[in-house]
Parts: sequence; C-alpha cells; structure tokens
Amino acid sequence: MKGRTWWGSSSLKEGEVSDISECQTMCSLDKNCSGATFNSVKKYCWTRSGDGDISAGDDSDYALIPS
Repeated sequence: MKGRTWWGSSSLKEGEVSDISECQTMCSLDKNCSGATFNSVKKYCWTRSGDGDISAGDDSDYALIPS
C-alpha cells in the first residue's frame, strides 16, 4: 500500500534491501512477521510482529501486509 506504513506492535528484523520484493521476503522468512514497511528512497525495510493499524506515511513508504 503506497503512502502507508505498518508498525504492528513490536519490532523484528530491519535493514537495507534492494527492492520491495526483498522486503517481502525478509518478512515471509520470519513466522512471527505480521507485516512490514518498505521505504523506496532509503531502500530500507522494517519487519514487525503483532497487531496494529495501517498508518499514513511518506509517498516513498509502502505498507506490506501478508494476506
């Protein structure tokens, strides 16, 4: 979801990634990951666990929520 962020309730892994698919993979490899936020300018991914709300972010932010 472009322009949105997902912070869940606690932090998991974060770090530099090359693209959005690498961020999605980072989340999918952790069974506790409930979603992530990817920033396309910073090329950075934050994976999160738990529940939370999707929030407004920068135009370069993408909320990634597994279905």
